[in-house]
Amino acid sequence: MKFWDQISEVEERILVVAFSDISNFAKIVNGMSNIETFAFLQKYRDLAEPIITKYDGKIIKQIGDALLIVFLESKAKDAKASFKELESSINRFLSDYTNNGKLNISATVGKVAIGLLAPDKTIDVAGQVVNEAAKINGKGITISKTLKEFLNT
Repeated sequence: MKFWDQISEVEERILVVAFSDISNFAKIVNGMSNIETFAFLQKYRDLAEPIITKYDGKIIKQIGDALLIVFLESKAKDAKASFKELESSINRFLSDYTNNGKLNISATVGKVAIGLLAPDKTIDVAGQVVNEAAKINGKGITISKTLKEFLNT
């Protein structure tokens, strides 16, 4: 059984925390109907989910084109490998729509709170590290100094 399936109480864990988003998303879906936009986002999720789970990661949530992704600290090298595969897969998908859309992934590592949020008991994460990951700016895959150092230890 995977760690993600065993969460019942909130606890602190060291996790790799990443955000992904599609550059120029608004331009890509401009002109699509709401149904077409939803189908586009579903296809994006359908491509991303198996890559992340293959490397033992978890998509915590999706808000539009943004994904919040986590990995256990013991899977940090796998997380980095998943980012490369995810970037390649999603950029191929985006090339069917535009030359201007690319997947961006920002990631760091550190202690977060992870647990089940009421009322629907879905997994969520919180803490300064989540905020740090959200604020990393870059194109393509951007790894924080903290995560780079962690990977080299």
